[in-house]
Amino acid sequence: MATAVTYIRGAELPPLLVQLLDENNNVIDLTTATSFSLKLALDTSSTTLTKTNSIVGSTSGATVNWTSGELDIASGRYLAELTATISGLDYRRQFVIQIDDKLA
Repeated sequence: MATAVTYIRGAELPPLLVQLLDENNNVIDLTTATSFSLKLALDTSSTTLTKTNSIVGSTSGATVNWTSGELDIASGRYLAELTATISGLDYRRQFVIQIDDKLA
């Protein structure tokens, strides 16, 4: 499973599928998650983007649907952290999202 993904600054597609795995490497079913949060940060001292809407849980993971302007952020290597809450417990996964500048 990939642990890094690259988007072009300002992109809206494709949606991002994030999978959380249990101790047996099986995908955790996120259909019963009551909330999701995705944070992006260039470092751990501040958060550039916090997204809590347009994230949908399924048996194959969480699909993050980007809206217009959300990824119109500075180019760079962002630490991403998805949190899914199920029965009051938080499942978290960290990975990297690279934002590259558009070509001229």
